[in-house]
Amino acid sequence: MSPSTAKPAPGAHYVWQRLPGSPPLILLHGFCGHPRSWDRTVAHVKRPRTIAAPYLPGHAGSNVPLVSFDQVIDQLAADLRSSSLWPAHVVGYSLGGRLACALVTTHPELVYAATLISTHFGLQSDAERAARRAQDERWIGMLRRDGLEKFVDAWQGQPLFASQAELAPELLDGQRSVRLSHSAQGLARALKVLGLAEMPDYAQALSRVGVPVTLVVGERDQKFLALARTMVERLARGQLRVIFASGHNPLLEAPEALAAVLDEGM
Repeated sequence: MSPSTAKPAPGAHYVWQRLPGSPPLILLHGFCGHPRSWDRTVAHVKRPRTIAAPYLPGHAGSNVPLVSFDQVIDQLAADLRSSSLWPAHVVGYSLGGRLACALVTTHPELVYAATLISTHFGLQSDAERAARRAQDERWIGMLRRDGLEKFVDAWQGQPLFASQAELAPELLDGQRSVRLSHSAQGLARALKVLGLAEMPDYAQALSRVGVPVTLVVGERDQKFLALARTMVERLARGQLRVIFASGHNPLLEAPEALAAVLDEGM
């Protein structure tokens, strides 16, 4: 399945196909990602439907202002409503998963179902928020001081992404190119406004959501697997899908298996 060849206007949806049938898939990429990060997953999706993705704020292709976490969620909801692609099956990875989590809890009328991939549901204590904010400030300082290329190399070097060292070099080169397509200023602002420390704790609100929620985690991503196992027990209509032989980023590491989960969920 090939995406539309026409480049959308900044902030617009990047559309792979527009077909009637199952509820639309709205795909929210991760930090440093891009709508094209979903290409390999979308190529394996079998059930016909409309599939689209927005450029997330702070990333190349988006003109959405970064004022506050809540403002971004409200703008995302407004964009989805104006697109008429709702109620949608909203799918988010990492940062995109946190935005999807916020969307389904604050604007549930727009969401038919949610799939949250490698997603954190919010920090619970002030101490955790302070520690995470300090960590993000160090990344922000690197972006502003050392520039995008050094930041991208350091970001990829985190233990969270260690499993990706086994991937084909061309896949990692493609991911690096995507990351380098952004601006240091934009990513710094995204971390400042959309970082985990700025996200409310949605765990309790998510437990009251009535739509189906699927949590997806790579089996080698032990931290997020533990989070998902705790959260799925609290969901009214939740299920957990573990992706074999994948780490934190199933989009990159196991796109066919991830596509199967998306097809199964509808």
